[in-house]
Amino acid sequence: MKLYIKVLQFLKPYWKLILTSIFLTFVYIVLNNLSLWVSVDFVRELFDPENVAIARQQASGEAVRDTLAASAQSSREQLTETLKTGSLYQKIN
Repeated sequence: MKLYIKVLQFLKPYWKLILTSIFLTFVYIVLNNLSLWVSVDFVRELFDPENVAIARQQASGEAVRDTLAASAQSSREQLTETLKTGSLYQKIN
């Protein structure tokens, strides 16, 4: 028992440093687990079957084709409307 008391006497001047290191160790543990938790959710979202299907659809070009077709249709409708109402110059101003 005397040995432990002697060791503690040697550590007495460093008690603030020891408590700080213990506290920072617990902070590290919490942040490390938080990082792991966020990473797991990110990977789960990234490889979710529904999201993978959407990505495959976009990669195949179906979504791009649909978007371009909708844009072309919208442009045709705007042009038709402009021609019905008057000249293009009047429409802008």
